[in-house]
Amino acid sequence: MLQLSCFILLHSILRAALTFQNTVDVISAEERDVILTINEKDKREVFWIFSNNHIATTWLNGKIEIKNHRFTRRLLGMDGGSLKITQVTREDQGTYSADMFGSIGDDVVHWKFHLKVYPILQYYDINIHVNMISNETCSLALTCLTNLSNANVFWNDPKTNDTYIRDSTLYLYDISPNITYTCTVENPVSNVSKTITPRNYCQEEGHTAHQEIDGSAQKWIVFITIVAFLIFIIPLILYYKRRRRQNLDSLMKEEVSTICDKVPLSENSPSYAQSQVCSTLSCNK
Repeated sequence: MLQLSCFILLHSILRAALTFQNTVDVISAEERDVILTINEKDKREVFWIFSNNHIATTWLNGKIEIKNHRFTRRLLGMDGGSLKITQVTREDQGTYSADMFGSIGDDVVHWKFHLKVYPILQYYDINIHVNMISNETCSLALTCLTNLSNANVFWNDPKTNDTYIRDSTLYLYDISPNITYTCTVENPVSNVSKTITPRNYCQEEGHTAHQEIDGSAQKWIVFITIVAFLIFIIPLILYYKRRRRQNLDSLMKEEVSTICDKVPLSENSPSYAQSQVCSTLSCNK
């Protein structure tokens, strides 16, 4: 802790007495490697500072001592004391200071590197919205959008490919067939483009309406088919149930008749005893 406090104090004093400074702008893409190059052959060691933290010390022979765990395995020393950062991310962008020390009595040289990190643009980073103004005259508005910051959007002019329209929205009237427009999104490290034929959108509107009509007709066909099926199947089910009921009734009558036939008549019983038994069985049914 005491060493760190002494270093910060010494560093502040030395920076106040700096006599020579260089400022360098560095641009890199995400997940790429970047080298912060210095050209001071007579300096022995370099203190690298980022976000007020001493992140590394490098020497002319390429040796490096990493001071911050955040950059572990991501910093490399280069010849001359330069610093290489691997697999840079958005969190790595900012100002890197390099304080170079030589022999005692030599001036301390101070370099600043302003690192900016940009994403590699992909096809899905660009979107074109089409708003119909008039289908009859095929007039519409094309809007080119991206959800990325620090990116420029422009359209090319199909009449002169060398001319670019620096506006995200184009208003087109009475569009001719086969004319294409290309929207491009770019940043300092990459660009991506999409090309459309506006006339197709006017044709597609009628085609879409036709598809909607066809879809409505299909819905009616399905509905009618279901109704027809129900009209056919419900009477069939009712008929089946009625027929089954009739069969059960017939079976019950046959059983009653059989039982009546089997009831014995004693010599002393009057003849109406059999009909009395049969009557009871019929009621139990």
